[in-house]
Amino acid sequence: MIHRVVALLSCVALVLLVAVRPAHAWWIENHVLGDEARVQIDRSGKAVVEHRMILKTNGSVRLKTYELRGIDRDASPLPNSYVVPVRSGAAGSLDSAIPLSLELEYPKPRKGESGQPLAVLKIKVDDRKGLRRGTYLFVLRYRTDLRARGAIVRDGAMVRVQWDGPVFDDGFDNARVIFQLPAAPTPPRAVQETVPEDDRSLSASFLSEVRRGTEHDELELLRTYVSKAEPISWAVRVDQRALDPLPPEEAASAEPPMPQGAVFAVKGRPPKWLAAAGGGLFLFYLLLVWLKAREVKRNAAQASATLPPAIGLPTPLRALGAAGALVGGVALQLLFDQPVWGACAVVLACLLAAHGAARLNPTGSMRGPGRWLSVTEGEALGRLPRPRGAWLDVSTRAGKVLLFLLLSAVGVATWWVSTRSLTEALLVGFDSVALLAIFGTGTLKSLPPDMAVEPARFLRKLVRRLRKKKGMADLRLVPRIRIPQGEVDPDELRLMVVPRIPLRGFTAIEVGVTYALGVGARVAMPEVLLRVVAGSACDQAVAALSTHGRISPGRKPDERVIAISPRVPTVRSTMEITAALAMRVMDHAAPRQRPDRQQSAPDRTGSQPKSGEEREPQAA
Repeated sequence: MIHRVVALLSCVALVLLVAVRPAHAWWIENHVLGDEARVQIDRSGKAVVEHRMILKTNGSVRLKTYELRGIDRDASPLPNSYVVPVRSGAAGSLDSAIPLSLELEYPKPRKGESGQPLAVLKIKVDDRKGLRRGTYLFVLRYRTDLRARGAIVRDGAMVRVQWDGPVFDDGFDNARVIFQLPAAPTPPRAVQETVPEDDRSLSASFLSEVRRGTEHDELELLRTYVSKAEPISWAVRVDQRALDPLPPEEAASAEPPMPQGAVFAVKGRPPKWLAAAGGGLFLFYLLLVWLKAREVKRNAAQASATLPPAIGLPTPLRALGAAGALVGGVALQLLFDQPVWGACAVVLACLLAAHGAARLNPTGSMRGPGRWLSVTEGEALGRLPRPRGAWLDVSTRAGKVLLFLLLSAVGVATWWVSTRSLTEALLVGFDSVALLAIFGTGTLKSLPPDMAVEPARFLRKLVRRLRKKKGMADLRLVPRIRIPQGEVDPDELRLMVVPRIPLRGFTAIEVGVTYALGVGARVAMPEVLLRVVAGSACDQAVAALSTHGRISPGRKPDERVIAISPRVPTVRSTMEITAALAMRVMDHAAPRQRPDRQQSAPDRTGSQPKSGEEREPQAA
């Protein structure tokens, strides 16, 4: 009897072991600890959304897939998504990064469920083994069209932009969203700051911060806590001028037409040659607009940017419209007494032929780690290459010559028309502005420059002024270039300024140049960086300057950087700031206290210090 009981218990235990073991072995838990989203919105209302999600996984199996619910339904995943351990992500290292594959899915609605189900972004880890236990940083990027989905609407005198974040099954602290919008005169603001208290779309437990820039404005919203499965709608109000115009809500009432005889009084029968001249002008301007569009597209692609036209139409339509508007405008001016309608047509032709400001590609503006090398002035600040590859560009020598020839032809035509009518001759001269729309916009100088070459134009003038400055003869001026990791060509040029004998803790004074892009040109925006060791004598000497600049951490753990930008971005202002910083960090007491010791007494390493460069490692 005992044997039977033991055998029965053994069978039951074996069945339980077989049945329970798979359930016990194959388990996994995923918890979202935080999420930071960056929504980069362009003027057309399209956006690039980047999620930086922190996920903690734990279990007996490795994580290979994860589903993120509540993603935009028109999301288009972008490449270069990856996952990396949180420690490596905080250190800025991508050595242990693993690529991710993103796929958007639309689940079917369940029985009894009302409304559309949330879209799901399926995240697959491109690793056969998957992710083991730990905390990871997921970086996901996709495109969406906020305007097409109706998320951009009018809100009084401004525009309301709304973006719905994903839904997380876990509650966590500090949900953060950063809206990056084109720069506008009025800064963006959170909806909560303007709507009444009974109509708030955001909870009161959030903070906002606005950062203004020359090209973009950023509005950062911070939600202190997110509950489980809570959908959040982030909404901001922006200036209408930051985005392309929205269609009017209601059609404007038509005004009564003006009597035709008051404006369109025909001068007389047009000559027979006018039709042939109009056809030739139409074909000529059509060819100019088409060639200019091809030239701009080629040059923008080489600069990793886009240079959109002033009126966003396809190139064939723009060329036809610009040529037709120009010929029609000239005809209206020559045939009718009142030239106002012809002038409006010529202005329309200029807008159709012109190009706007360049826009940087988000993927092209990102750069990886690199190292800085010192080069000679002849190599970095020597003879610079002339811009080439653009015949319809006034910034090139070929473009100047061609524009001069065309304007000369316009001058001859103006003189010939003046023999018939002085007013018509003036109109022909004024209509030559259509050539400036071709040659003066979409130029090479309006595109992002080569940061290893273009700053030399500014830094060369700065070096010349610094050497002429009184008391600055002992400064060491060393150009430095940055070589990206794995590359051979530099991607940035700076000027390092080192006094003869600096204070202890001094690292370097660097002058860098960035560029603000505009229509037809770019503006150099210099910045002076003072690198010091925190808590050193040099740091104490420049403590008063900290209020005039922006403080940020340096390349080393004990280094801090004071960045000062001149109010007027000129060479003279930059030179004055650089000279003032050099005088402040210079050790003025060293020559008076130990003039002989400096030349004869060796230092701790057995060598004699010769300049501030040798003292720099000791201070650091």
